[in-house]
Amino acid sequence: MVVPLRLAFVSLAVAFGGSFHFGYLTFLLNPSHPAFYSFVHQSFAAHYGRWLVEEEYRLLWSCLSAALPLGAIIGVLVVASLGDDLSRKRVMYMAVCLSVTGSMLSLLSQPCDSFELYILGRFTS
Repeated sequence: MVVPLRLAFVSLAVAFGGSFHFGYLTFLLNPSHPAFYSFVHQSFAAHYGRWLVEEEYRLLWSCLSAALPLGAIIGVLVVASLGDDLSRKRVMYMAVCLSVTGSMLSLLSQPCDSFELYILGRFTS
């Protein structure tokens, strides 16, 4: 049996844009802490001309960690109301597009040397 191309695309979009993606992003942050430590410090120094003190880094790390669940909470509340007004299919497509946009922002944060872009990407993912 051959799977239609459209069905395969939608299945992959739902799988990678849904709970798999959320779980992966939740897992990703802790093991890569040393890399993020240097990335945040270098990005902050490049943007603001000074190094972070430890308290400021902890605050930024908290924002970085909390951006994903905070975005998920806000997203669930918005999707619940939009699902009634628009069709569920349209809302799902919008959610997948927003998730892909967030992933692209996160991906582009390192070449752009911007920790702020990474936080925004996690929030929108």
